[in-house]
Amino acid sequence: MPVLTAKGAATRQRIVEGAAAEIRENGVAATTLDDVRSRTGTSKGQLFHYFPGGKEELLLAVARHEAGRVLSDQQPHLSALTSWEAWLRWRDAVVDRYRGQGQHCPLNVLVSQLGRGTPGAQAVLGELMRQWQGEITVGIRHMQDAGEVRAELDAGRTAAALLAGIQGGVVMMLSSGRLTHLEAALDVGIEHLRGAGSTAVPVQNVRMDDAARAYIDAIEPAHRPLFDRLHQLVVEEFPDADVVLSHAMPTFSVGDQRLHVGVWKHGVSLYGWDGASDGGIVARRPELSSGRGTLRLRPRDAEQISDDELRALVRGALTPRQRGRRVSGRPRPGRAPR
Repeated sequence: MPVLTAKGAATRQRIVEGAAAEIRENGVAATTLDDVRSRTGTSKGQLFHYFPGGKEELLLAVARHEAGRVLSDQQPHLSALTSWEAWLRWRDAVVDRYRGQGQHCPLNVLVSQLGRGTPGAQAVLGELMRQWQGEITVGIRHMQDAGEVRAELDAGRTAAALLAGIQGGVVMMLSSGRLTHLEAALDVGIEHLRGAGSTAVPVQNVRMDDAARAYIDAIEPAHRPLFDRLHQLVVEEFPDADVVLSHAMPTFSVGDQRLHVGVWKHGVSLYGWDGASDGGIVARRPELSSGRGTLRLRPRDAEQISDDELRALVRGALTPRQRGRRVSGRPRPGRAPR
């Protein structure tokens, strides 16, 4: 394609966007060049000036445009996979995108019309997958640099597997109208990545009763990273801690000491220490306290709190006390998550 002036590039983009809107509304088979000209206010001469190959060349340009939307709809999350909370925000953005799109996929229709085996269609899809996988790879490498994922993990191969799962979920959604497989592919892929942490202690390797394990398994994906972070800090400080279900929530037990960790709609709440045993976190962050011996953490709040602060709280809550010293802050009764 010849180099265009700014005005020419804007006109060409207007034609592409107008054709994309026409196809989204009426379908590719029913969309004619006259429809596109009418919608975009361009002449036949202008249309063929920018797309001398006619409708096929225009459809290929629209396919590139739709491929770009696949990625732009995931931003800014796709380019900011720098924490587990960020990975879950990206996960939700992907699901929301395909929920909004439904079973009508403009890119799939366009590629089918052009022919999946044609060089143009293959180039569009190949570039989309290359960019998408590249963004995920960058995110995995960031987590490796932060020590959250083992350095020896093949980031590119892991990103390819996660993307393949996403694409399989999209295909299932297009055929069934259900997002179940897409959500499963994302959730399992991210859980696998989290399981590749450099120092993570798997839940299965911790002494835990069946009721507590069932509660943890039922935690919603949006809140599981924060719970797992707290769980990891506890077992790092107290490897012999037991986990039982007490007051309808997982409870870490060390000797006579207890730390209750409940998952609610807002995030995670911690209960069970006396006022002098919180490692100073309430004094520094009074807005997080919802009562004596109680801390309420939303995911966005937890992002601002260092592991060292939380470790100090864990040590304060679970370090054995002298005989006769009373621990207050019993949790409010609650229900396990559904």
